[in-house]
Amino acid sequence: NPSRTSLVWVDRDGRVEPLRNEPAVYQEVSISPDGAKAVVRQGLNLWMNDLERGTHSPLTSGNDSNILPVWSRDGRQILFGSNRGGDWDIYSQPADGSGSAEVLLDRPFDQFPYEVSPDGTLLYVEVQPTTGRDLWTLSPDGKAEPFRVTRWNEIAARFSPAREGTPPRWIAYASDESGRSEIYVQSYPDGEHRVPVSTGGGVRPMWSPDGKELYYVAGDAMMAVAVQPNGTFGAPRRLFDRSSFLVNDRFQSYSVTPDARRFLMIKLGADSAPRQLHVILNGF
Repeated sequence: NPSRTSLVWVDRDGRVEPLRNEPAVYQEVSISPDGAKAVVRQGLNLWMNDLERGTHSPLTSGNDSNILPVWSRDGRQILFGSNRGGDWDIYSQPADGSGSAEVLLDRPFDQFPYEVSPDGTLLYVEVQPTTGRDLWTLSPDGKAEPFRVTRWNEIAARFSPAREGTPPRWIAYASDESGRSEIYVQSYPDGEHRVPVSTGGGVRPMWSPDGKELYYVAGDAMMAVAVQPNGTFGAPRRLFDRSSFLVNDRFQSYSVTPDARRFLMIKLGADSAPRQLHVILNGF
């Protein structure tokens, strides 16, 4: 059985501050746009945690899997992947628990959500039998379009931060085309400019909310890359050791606060053996 974990704040130097929460089998975390709440996954289901009051309440229930929680930009909806319909599709549910989940995207094969841009465009992955994991976007009017479809696997994609009314400039993602997982950024929406960011492997890219840094995990290190206003990317530098925290290349295993000063992370329990990061290439 999976070992118990706890939710913690970690600052940029790796200092840990526990949250008021019971140890449980936490597997994913996603901070709300205002920083006051977080959706966490425990086992098959999603819970809403109030980070200020320390309370938590269930968002989903039942025996189907509900994974990869994503906030809408206005904080009113939680998007997530679920296999409740047979294959994996994307659902949306009110964040305040006032209504049940509705299907947002139901297509052949499996789809998993990553992020919503300010104009409501959803960035998601589709798992295809011939091309593996590919990046797609779903516009607010319901049109699905491929962003990066290759014979390699592209996962864990994130829009660069953008204000209301301006589209993101970049999509960061992990790809295994070199033979191991590395982080790339590609211009959005045209896709014409593509920059390799990591040099020694990398998973789970995450932008700072001000867009001035890109974070990712490489082995036992949390890394940061400076993003210049002209769109160039600096050399990766190590922030802190992340070996005592859960990091999974497929899941939302850490989240960044709106002020980019802290990470919400999942601390491995004392009964956990040190975990290797296993990169699984062929779907869930």
